Amino acid sequence: MQCLWIVYRAKCDVVDDMTEFRIADEGVDAEFRGEKIPYRIPDKTHRHVVVCQSRFFMYDKWQILFTILELYRFYGVDLIAVYVESIIAEAYNILKAYQERGFIAIHSAVKYENFEDLDYDPNRQTEWNQQISAYQLCLYEYRETTDFIIFGDWDEVLIPQNTTNLHEELKILLEEFPNAAAFYFQRMQVSSYIPKQASSFNMADLLNTTMAFDHFGATKVVVVGNRVESMGVHKIWGKKPRTREVNLTTEYSKFLHFRESGKRTCHDETCLLELFPTLNRTQLADNFTTFIDQEGLYSNFVKLPSDLVYSDSFRQCYINISTTLGHPEWGICPNNLFCSHPERAYAIPCVKLNIQFGRVVLREEVVVSYPKRTALYRNSDGC
Repeated sequence: MQCLWIVYRAKCDVVDDMTEFRIADEGVDAEFRGEKIPYRIPDKTHRHVVVCQSRFFMYDKWQILFTILELYRFYGVDLIAVYVESIIAEAYNILKAYQERGFIAIHSAVKYENFEDLDYDPNRQTEWNQQISAYQLCLYEYRETTDFIIFGDWDEVLIPQNTTNLHEELKILLEEFPNAAAFYFQRMQVSSYIPKQASSFNMADLLNTTMAFDHFGATKVVVVGNRVESMGVHKIWGKKPRTREVNLTTEYSKFLHFRESGKRTCHDETCLLELFPTLNRTQLADNFTTFIDQEGLYSNFVKLPSDLVYSDSFRQCYINISTTLGHPEWGICPNNLFCSHPERAYAIPCVKLNIQFGRVVLREEVVVSYPKRTALYRNSDGC
């Protein structure tokens, strides 16, 4: 990859129930105990299925967001990990309600400190704006006590082929491939008619207009508990001994990739393909409507923007970035921070991430930077 900053994983042995973690440069005085580094304890709640999603950045495609959440809720997922850098405020308010019900966990996204002695922003020199870092954090947070972890983007969802429960579906796979560390699922590109107005939004209608393309993108990953050591964007890096990676064909469950906007009706063979073989679309739509009503969120919901200012603006930029992946000699790091920010005709309330960094200096040329305080705040003038 042609980025200046690369994510590395450092592995070291620690004692059980440790109370602090310190790091020191080699060759220091034996009495020096090293510099104290903050650390997190992994989540200890046992869950069957956790979904680790990429971070939100200038995110406004709320129609697909809530459809993905409700699909995973219908299919029995226990928790979705959400990493926020910036997202429209009305969508964030609804995410908070999901969190209060225990269905999602909101985390701060990963960002690097912009050191004054660098002539570039390191956040611009990471693959897909810290997507790998978000996946790594999520893996380490949940792998010790979770049976299966799904990794995806906010326009993708894993659809079970045989059951209405993803845990049962994945257990069937594990019985067939008992030494699997990771499953690579095929990812089918689809289009859907996406209504603009929240007041006329119906989730069942969106799914009824979903059509498949004869195109499969890069595979997506589901890992088995703690059998995986490290994550990439579309594959694992490192697994436990005597385990294997399993590439699945289209006969198994598939990821659907909601990349394109489609028409309200269609008149060809793409309409005949059953993309949701075990889904009750009416029940799914009712689940969402009931959730909004029970949480008293309707007045917030109807304020969701009709214009997808950020998504529509970034779409072509993402396509252009993707074309650089096969040309490392161009020296272009695939990162959406290089996309031009759209002009806005009106103010868009947004929730953004603010980070205060701390530093530990091991020696003059070795500095450890870490997030000392993080906060999500509302900005009335856009993302």
